Amino acid sequence: MAGRTGGRRSGHAPAGRSFTSLLVGVLILGLMAGPGGAQAPMQSFGDMPARPRIDPDVDPYPFDPFLSLRIYLRQRLPAGWWARDPVYDAGAFTVVVNIPENWRGNPTSAMLQLCPQPTSALWQGITLIELKPFFHKSPWPSVSCRK
Repeated sequence: MAGRTGGRRSGHAPAGRSFTSLLVGVLILGLMAGPGGAQAPMQSFGDMPARPRIDPDVDPYPFDPFLSLRIYLRQRLPAGWWARDPVYDAGAFTVVVNIPENWRGNPTSAMLQLCPQPTSALWQGITLIELKPFFHKSPWPSVSCRK
């Protein structure tokens, strides 16, 4: 019993504690790495079927149009493209979409492909989205997306 202190081996954690911390670590990494789990926009519980409407002042998960729009574009932009943070002004959300120099095509028509479908959940809190392409170091004509 020379290597034991207080019923435990010195320098080693109990088997239950190390397994639990490993499990917690794997769970945290899985939530951080998952494309939809930790990054999904928070939606109101009041919009679920068969649920009474929730007062917006006490809703634990209110609709965040800025977060929802960022996540929507992040999921749909082609590789190498990136969007700046949305700006809300005069009743519209404006997003500048940066297109890489080596891309070939018409940037304005490419923006039409990014407009959300009429059934998209984005339209519950957004009425107008203006997508402005930025290509070859200059702005191009924008596209207005409406439900």
